[in-house]
Amino acid sequence: MVLSCSVYCDLEEANTVAVQISMFFAKMSDMTRPTFVSLILLVAIACCVAPCLSINSGDAKKGQEIFESLTCVDCHKGGLNSVHPSKPLRGESFAKKYPKDSQIERVIRKGVTGTSMAGFNVDVISDSQMKDLIAYLRSLTPPCETKSKSKSLTKPKTGSK
Repeated sequence: MVLSCSVYCDLEEANTVAVQISMFFAKMSDMTRPTFVSLILLVAIACCVAPCLSINSGDAKKGQEIFESLTCVDCHKGGLNSVHPSKPLRGESFAKKYPKDSQIERVIRKGVTGTSMAGFNVDVISDSQMKDLIAYLRSLTPPCETKSKSKSLTKPKTGSK
């Protein structure tokens, strides 16, 4: 559980959640075995489904409007990158490089030194607007599509029987 949750949360947060769940189960020692197994399955399913749900509380539609109203769209139309085509704002490599929203926000706020990517402080993009903008960027690469796409690209192992 810690491994799958740590992809989407800080490792410290994932460990805290794991400890809290362990403490909960320890308190429920009088539980019957089938109920205990059902709870474990429920937690496992929740960990598999949670990444497919939007964790960001922003509004992707509003984020798209912000993206298009600022200079973002000039270089990053459709989540691409006209200056550095190998570094789009979508796709599996982007999602892996920026697993946390705070990482994306840091780049947007500070800009990228040595490039035309300027920083946008809170006077230009409010914290609320930042959540919307990040929700839009995340919508360009839904986590479930990335995972299923990467799974479908792997060839099944063949071996002698």
